Parts: sequence; C-alpha cells; structure tokens
Amino acid sequence: MTFGNTIDTDMAPESVPSAPWINETTNDETTRGAARSRTGVRVEVIVYALLFTLVVLLRLGELDTVPMTGFETRQALAAYRAVLSNAAPAERYEADSAIVFLVQATSFALFGASEISARLLTALAGATLVLSPLLFQRQIGKGRALILALLLAFSPTLLIGSRESASVVWAGLFAVGLLWTLLGWNRARLACEPATGRAVAAGLCGAALIALCGASGIVLALIVFTALLATSLTGRADDVPIDLPIPLERAQTAMTRTPIALEIARAFPWGTVLPGALVMVFGAATGFLLYPAGLSAIGNAFATVPSWISSDNATTSTLIVSLFYEPHLWLLGVVALLIMIRRPTTLIDRFFMIAAIVAAIAAVLFGGAPAANALWLTLPLAALASGTIASCFVPDDNPIFAPPPAWGRWVVGLGIIGTLSVFTVALQAVARAMVMAGDGLLSNVTFPGASLVLLLVSTMFIVIGFFLFASLWGTRTTWQGIGVGIALFFGVTSLGSGWAIAVTDADQPAQIWRSETTSRDTLLLRATLLDVIDREARGFTELPVFALVPEDGVVAWVLRDFHQTRFIDDPREAVGEQVVLLSADNPTPDLGTAYVGQDFTVAQTYTANGYLIDFPAWWTQRTVRTPVSSRSRTVLWLRQDVYDGITTEQ
Repeated sequence: MTFGNTIDTDMAPESVPSAPWINETTNDETTRGAARSRTGVRVEVIVYALLFTLVVLLRLGELDTVPMTGFETRQALAAYRAVLSNAAPAERYEADSAIVFLVQATSFALFGASEISARLLTALAGATLVLSPLLFQRQIGKGRALILALLLAFSPTLLIGSRESASVVWAGLFAVGLLWTLLGWNRARLACEPATGRAVAAGLCGAALIALCGASGIVLALIVFTALLATSLTGRADDVPIDLPIPLERAQTAMTRTPIALEIARAFPWGTVLPGALVMVFGAATGFLLYPAGLSAIGNAFATVPSWISSDNATTSTLIVSLFYEPHLWLLGVVALLIMIRRPTTLIDRFFMIAAIVAAIAAVLFGGAPAANALWLTLPLAALASGTIASCFVPDDNPIFAPPPAWGRWVVGLGIIGTLSVFTVALQAVARAMVMAGDGLLSNVTFPGASLVLLLVSTMFIVIGFFLFASLWGTRTTWQGIGVGIALFFGVTSLGSGWAIAVTDADQPAQIWRSETTSRDTLLLRATLLDVIDREARGFTELPVFALVPEDGVVAWVLRDFHQTRFIDDPREAVGEQVVLLSADNPTPDLGTAYVGQDFTVAQTYTANGYLIDFPAWWTQRTVRTPVSSRSRTVLWLRQDVYDGITTEQ
C-alpha cells in the first residue's frame, strides 16, 4: 500500500475465483486461494464486529452515572419541554442543533427522560462514525480502512463528544455520507450508469450537514466544501477510478475537457436534489410538523458562528484540545504530509491533506467553539495518519544486507512501547514530587532519585536502540517499528485520557476540555428529592417545589419530572412552602417558619494558579494543588414538619 497511483492489492477485484473460466479449472492452488479469500472475509467481519462492540460499550457504559453538563441540559430541556405537555411551566429555550433536538425528542418519547435517553442516539451515531471507513475501502484499501477505524475508535475527541450529545458527531457522520455519495455519484456518472439516487443522497447529506447540525455543521461544511474545491483544482487525468467499466481514454477525456469542479457543478442534478433536500430539512427541523418552532434552531446556528470568531476563550480552543489530547495524530499526519510531498498522491489523499490544513485554519478562526469541535481536525488527521501507519507495513525493497524479517518492525514497536511506558511512569513520579512542594519553589523539591535515573536510561535506550536496530535491519524498518509503537502507545493512552474525562473525572474541572464541570452532587440532590416525594406524595412527583434557579440549567434538569415545580425570582415567593431550592449565596433566608437545609454543589470551576512547577503533574496526571477553584451551590430547604415526617400536606 502506497500513497501513489498504484493499485493496492487490497483494492484488487475479488471476483476472480468465481469467473467461469476459473471455475472450470480444478487445481489445488486456486482452491486454496478461494479458501483464503473466504477466510479473510470472515476474519474481517469478526474484527469489525468486535470493534463495533467495543466502541458501543465505551459510549454506553456509565452514561447514567455521569451528570449532564450545562450545555447538555439546555439542549435536553428544550426537547423535553417540547415533548411533554405537562412539564413544569418555564421559558422554552430553542435548541442549538435541530438534529440533536430531533433525536432527543424521539428518545424521550420512546424511553422517557434520563441521562441515558438524552445521550443514547448520539452515542450510537459516534459508534457508527467509527465504522465509516468501511465505505472508502475502494479508495484507500481494506488494510488502511481498518487502521483508520481503529484510530477513530481510540480517539478521545470522538469518544467524549459522542457521550456528551455533541452535534459535531452528527455533522461528522453527515460529512462522511456526503463524501461517499459524491464519490459514488461521480463514478456512476463517468460510467454512464444511473446516478440520480446517489446525487439525491449526497444532497440530503449536504443539507443535513449545513442546516441540521448547528454551528458545528456549518463550519464543517465550510471545511469540506473548501477542501473539495481546492482538491478539484489539483485534479489530474489519472485521478479517474481504476475499475470503471469504460475505456480509460474516455474517462480521461471526460475529466480533462473542463475543470473538474465546473464539470461536476454542471452535471449535478440540482433541480431534482434541492426540492427533496428542502423538504427533508423542513420536516426534520419541525419534528415532521409536530413542532414548527423547531425551525428557529437553524437560525440560532447561523447566529452562533460569528460569536465563535469574536470569542477569545482560548481554554477550549479546538486547536489546543486537538494538540493536547491527540498529539500522535498530528505527528503521524505531518509524516504523511512529508511523504505526500515526495511521492505522487491519489485524489483522496490530496483531499485529506487539504481538509486537515483547512480544518486547522478553521480551528484558529473559530476559537470560541466548544471543545468537542476538535473533531473537525480529528477526522482528516486520522485519515492522514492511517496512511502513515499503512506505509509502516510496506516491506523494505532496498535492504542494506538481507531482507529484514516481517516481525522486525513489531520487535522495534514493542521496544518503543516498553521504553515510553518506563519514561512515562518515571516522569509522573517526578511530576508528583514537584507538585508536593508547598511553596511552589523548585529549590524545595525532593526529586526521587530512581525516577530520575529511569528518565535518563529510557531516553538513552531510545537513541541507542534506534542505531542498534538500524544497523541490524535497516533504517526504514526501524522507523516503521517506531511508527507502529507510537501509534499503539499513544492510541491506548489517549483512549484512557478520554475515558477519564468522560467518566471517572467527569466532575473534575482541571482539564483542557472543560474548566467548569457539573458536580455529582446533582445526582444526590435528585435522589434526595425523590426520597422526600416517596414519603410525602407516596411516590408521585406532584409535590410543589419552589426553585430559584436558572430555568435551563442543571438543577432544572434535575427537577424535570417534578411537574409542579415553580421557578421563582425572589425567595419571598416561597414563604411557607414545603420544599424550596435556593442559592447558597443566601444562607439564612426568611421563609416564615423553621426549615432544615442541606447544600449541594452544582458546578465547579478551576483557574490555574500560575505556578510552572505544577505544570508537569497537571499535564501528565491532571493533578494540581487545588483541583477546584470555586463552587456553585444550591440549598434544599425542607419545612421542619416535612423534614420530621409528621405532615402530608397536599
């Protein structure tokens, strides 16, 4: 497999064993080849089935134990209040993404409102996006498609975004569908085959990407269409598909008669596609006419894009997020760019290269976009990185002495993984010692001697090992092994980092991904309220709750099933009521009688203290001196007789 315009063995037609003139031959070699082909198909199906099972488990596991973020609750409450007519009276906020609104409203109608149902369909969309490289096996080969699927499966950006109902996950899915249907339409067009169905599918995917996926989809559409246009300007006659059932000269003539972009624009059946796309957008945005106000989500999306440009929120910059959580994709992507400069490239590889560059520019330009939009960069970078990793398995055709063994690169890769593991463990020990210095002065740090020695030894081993293996098996095989080792090591560690942010440390704000998190106390608040309701209202959620909280915030989501909730503007509106929720800023409210209160942390924020000595520990383990800088709290007040359980006032 190469980056050039050569025919990959994985792309070769597999129909040869079934040809009539082959079936008439009964030699053993042909039979063994057919058996290997059938076995290969079975292995491929098993591998993808196991991969899909893994990514689904990673996206669905612990969904109900992780509290909703503020952005998630705004989206979910908009859908919940639209579906449930007897929801607590509150101002109805419009969703920022029509597709997330639609899938959440559908899920709430089918399964009820919960953290799982709010996130379920987007999580499954993220799992589907992992398998999307299967669609491009014809263009990039089976081996590289599998590598790309593995890179997406281990991507922390895609994992976290899938679990947080980020609209960019749907945008990525529609963008992939757009590219695949466009390629299929263009191929069918050149082959003079029926292509209208593919064109309609491309139009639907494009319309959904622009109109239904919020501001994230609009920016991703700009990236995709800019990359498509720039790629078409670099088109060559040998970019035509290699398996067209027409003479190559005829296809080349069709490709070179006019500029590719202009020819495609002229040939595309706009008159057939546009009406269907408009109907689809209108139907999806309005919930198939059940919620006409849903069209405002499209306007909200277009209004949001300029606000991302003017924002100076560098903490959640998508470029910083991508560099921090997926450095291996950047490293392998840059290597792919260097390879592509030196060798002829295919049309699809040029598209990946241009898309990555345009996405990096968009990440800088739209600096205020949420962290999940780092997926703009993840998709093209993973595609480029898959080419680099695939080239690591190409045999060395110019060895110094004898051809190196096929397992040589794996030995080098395992050596790199082991060395990086030792280096990382030692670095973490040194970082912990640094953060333990109470006054923040490097001169007062007691460094662990053994860890410093391991840092030095592991670094020397990498350098010495490179020259040792290069002298034994050649430089190319050694670099290939290093590439495989880096991909495996950083892939696994990045996945662990993504799981920590999404699950185990979801309420810890000392992260690049987010500087404000929802506390797990909100789950305890809901459980406490349900216990009170179970005692006072015999399990029915009709007990009035007076809440001085934002109507689209986290606490409002906690109160979603309490249909008698009243959102108030002043504590005096709750005088004498049984259950009251007030901000902790007012520790002793005058509610007219005796109350018992318990405070719950709702949100937590973190602000760096500025000590450079703390950076290594935060970078390697997210360990800081004070993990939380401030807390937003709310207090649950129960009237004394309700707390004592001696009244059942209705």
